[in-house]
Amino acid sequence: MKIKWKNLLLGVIGALFLSLTMVVLFPKDYDLYIVGFFILSSLSILTMIWLFRWAGGERFLAIIVSLAFLLRFGVGLFFTQALPLVGYPEEAQQAGYLFADAYQRDTQAWELAASDSSIFSAFSGETFFSDQYGGLLALSAVVYRVFSPGIHFKANILLLMAFMSTLTILFMWKALKQQSTFIQKTVVFLIAFYPDIILYSASEMREGIILGLSAILFYLVNKPTLKNLKTVIISLFVIFALILINLKVAIFIVFAIGVWYLLFNNQDFSFIKSKRWLTILIILGVIGIGLFSVQWLAKSSQWDSALLVMESGWVETIIHQIGKRYRLPFATMYGFFRPLLPAAIIETSIPIWKITTIIRSISWYMVMPVLLYGFVFGIRTFKKDKGKHLIFWVLIMVWILLSSLRAGGDQWDNPRYRINLFVLIAVYLAETLDYLILHKDHWFTRIVIAIFVFIAFFLYWYINRYINTFAQINFYIMVGLILISAVTLFISGLIHEYRIQKK
Repeated sequence: MKIKWKNLLLGVIGALFLSLTMVVLFPKDYDLYIVGFFILSSLSILTMIWLFRWAGGERFLAIIVSLAFLLRFGVGLFFTQALPLVGYPEEAQQAGYLFADAYQRDTQAWELAASDSSIFSAFSGETFFSDQYGGLLALSAVVYRVFSPGIHFKANILLLMAFMSTLTILFMWKALKQQSTFIQKTVVFLIAFYPDIILYSASEMREGIILGLSAILFYLVNKPTLKNLKTVIISLFVIFALILINLKVAIFIVFAIGVWYLLFNNQDFSFIKSKRWLTILIILGVIGIGLFSVQWLAKSSQWDSALLVMESGWVETIIHQIGKRYRLPFATMYGFFRPLLPAAIIETSIPIWKITTIIRSISWYMVMPVLLYGFVFGIRTFKKDKGKHLIFWVLIMVWILLSSLRAGGDQWDNPRYRINLFVLIAVYLAETLDYLILHKDHWFTRIVIAIFVFIAFFLYWYINRYINTFAQINFYIMVGLILISAVTLFISGLIHEYRIQKK
């Protein structure tokens, strides 16, 4: 009882601090939102405290969870205040929104909340069209109607997104209790501080909720009590919630976690006699889901890649030269490297977006070598784990490339789709790093060198494109030199590998 009262007091103090911060930042009509915000923040903080105790209550976890939540909510508040002052003169940014999608959906959520219409109107797609699935629109409208019915107080939604995204850390920590401490800490560190996750979780977008629900589902399939019917029912409820938020992304997430279960979890269902039949059913299900997701991504990519061509002059020139039939492959590979670090450094932009894009780019190029080395990790462990890690690496890379294809290489939508699967990507990255630290593999060094060569050539190319300081290099010659460098590194790696095997 003493601990419970202590937790309650801590939650109330935290909610009071956040509420006072809101009054300072948004003094106008504070009496219309302050009570509702205090209640919502109290519920959020108390839930996080309870889950923190449930997950183990370690000091490291307390620091990570606190920083992650404050970062997400703080970044959201910062952009809400800063964009009208230093953002682009666009309607969404002048209203304090990071993304046009968020602006449309959140505006309509308030319109629905302030109207006499049923919340279920969000799913009709007629009057309220900004959310094709309706789930986030309905949820936002409920929050506004319950906690700030007299005012469109956007911080309520930012708080909700920060809360849901932070839940990802707590459930992943609990789910990975059987893994090494290094893997457990690395996974939650990546999820807590990866810039794209912070950015999308600091806005009125779906990603924070998708990550939170994905982590809950991942925890449930890793529970020793998966055979428990109660756990199955909760899992189905989480899947249903994911579907309401984003049907097609939810389908692939369920598919991926289903594959994870088949590969790495040997738990059985006591209420099904034959595990063989269960496995066959799951395999058929995940294959069907995977094919459906691939079809959706491929169909949607045509328009997005066309937008990419229209938005970028040099991309349009290259597409014209190589032919439209190569537009999708080019956009897919281009999208894999975005946000492109040389472009982020050199291209002209206003300071707030330039800094944001550089941070996002650096983080992706730090993750990229580990992700690519994941293939070598899968090969190295092939005999030991019967190819399980290699299969899962292929699944992750398929999703990342399909995300790029779906978004037509766009520097915003592409990473947004990418992080929807970050719960599983983070686990694989952590396992790869764990192996790499122990084995000091020469292939990782070669991958890092190849990426540095790529960055150096493109940086030189962008400098000359915008500043025209040095002799300009032909784009195709540059790509050829990058490929020659990569092939040279690959061949030298094979020779080194051969020498190791001969010893």
